[in-house]
Amino acid sequence: MITLLLLAALHATPSPTVNDEPYMHAQARVDIGDGRHLNLYCIGSGSPAVIFDSGLGVGSGTLPWSRVQPAVAQFTRACSYDRAGYGFSDPGPLPRTSDAVVSDLHALLVRAGIPPPYILVAHSIAGLYEPLFADRYPADVAGMVLVDPSAPGQAELFSSQYPKYATYEQQQLDKLHECADDPAQKQCQEPPDPHLSAALNAVIHAMERVPTAWADPASELESFGEDGAQVNSAAHGYGAMPLIVLTSTQAQQAMQTAMGASKAQVAVAQSGWISLHDQLAAQSSRGVNCVIEGVGHFIQIDKPNVIIEAIRQVIRVVPIEEKPSCAAWPSPKPTPTPP
Repeated sequence: MITLLLLAALHATPSPTVNDEPYMHAQARVDIGDGRHLNLYCIGSGSPAVIFDSGLGVGSGTLPWSRVQPAVAQFTRACSYDRAGYGFSDPGPLPRTSDAVVSDLHALLVRAGIPPPYILVAHSIAGLYEPLFADRYPADVAGMVLVDPSAPGQAELFSSQYPKYATYEQQQLDKLHECADDPAQKQCQEPPDPHLSAALNAVIHAMERVPTAWADPASELESFGEDGAQVNSAAHGYGAMPLIVLTSTQAQQAMQTAMGASKAQVAVAQSGWISLHDQLAAQSSRGVNCVIEGVGHFIQIDKPNVIIEAIRQVIRVVPIEEKPSCAAWPSPKPTPTPP
């Protein structure tokens, strides 16, 4: 899976200083009704509330949005959360399927008293979860922004172009299971991020030493194929709901060496990645897929203003018939496929 190749992107990407306080401890541990608590971090006020959901990884589910959430809180309520097993949330019963994640999120929002409608913002694997949420609770969702999202069909696409795809996927799953058994192993500790404080790095390090911090993501990865099939079978279209899909231009290039792929195979994979996102956008009559130049898989880290502008645009067009536009992000010129 594309996210696992880039689990360390937050550590590797130069970034402005992050405000430590929201990520040093739980902000609001909400009982979701079965004795489990999920960590919820909300700031700002207004409606519709924006709900952020992170990609697959280990540690905090709120920290990847640290460059986006405070800016969004200037014009509406903005909430991020730790999925089961992440950050300061309790682990969830296995398997961690999309159905389980969606049920947890709905219970969290109800129990926390955050009224709909919501703008759902989902990165990577959460691009399977939030569309399913919108399908299951259509009256609760006013719009979506999907950030380089996972999509049904991506495994088949990558398997056809990347010779080492299946091997790499299995290696990542093996690592997650091995670290769930013994998170004290050296391979289970990410290097400290020099752009974060020593105190915040210590908190992240402590998260990585909890077995369920690895076990729950492992279960999410194992459920990936089932999740894609579930999203396909559930998708009834989103009517005229505003929907912006944001597609990275550099994530596939980052996979070239690890996947043993040629430049031509990467170009085909990139074209297919755009096509899958076009299909996602087409599920709404007001859906668009915007290809963002010069960014990797973590668009919210590389170019947070792209996410902020997309959210602003979705909120603006919710009450009117206008379709979102990619005009703020001119499409890159197509690159000829190498021979």
